Amino acid sequence: MEKSGNPSVINAALSPRIELFSNSECCVEGIRSIIVYNSDCIKLDIGKICVNFSGDGLYITSFTSEGANISGTIISVEFESND
Repeated sequence: MEKSGNPSVINAALSPRIELFSNSECCVEGIRSIIVYNSDCIKLDIGKICVNFSGDGLYITSFTSEGANISGTIISVEFESND
């Protein structure tokens, strides 16, 4: 098997992925754990960083080993270091 000369192709497969659909739904892949979960805030550990969703009526519609879907009114998305 031939190795790719582009390291970003290899790293992209291992990196977390966040996809927003308007302000009402979000798909997050690469979750390690749920740190905070309530209707105003969902905080997820995604490796070297945490992602914090703030809003109204937030809830996780599905959770698998690959990731989670978040629904509700998403007001802000913040990132912080896990160090």
